[in-house]
Amino acid sequence: MAKKRSPPRKAERAPREVAWSISRITGTPAKYLGQVYATTEADAIKRAIEEFNIRDPEQQKRLVARRAG
Repeated sequence: MAKKRSPPRKAERAPREVAWSISRITGTPAKYLGQVYATTEADAIKRAIEEFNIRDPEQQKRLVARRAG
């Protein structure tokens, strides 16, 4: 009996970088800082810390990323 072949797999693609809106929660309303490009929310926050030169750990904890689009 012949074995069935599975269909060929699609080539693995690298995750695409997308735009993320970065805000700092300071109260209502949150303060908009800008936009960064990254693959995940965590990467976007890390990149925002570098790009916007946020040194204070308390301020770093208050950052949020929302996918722009």
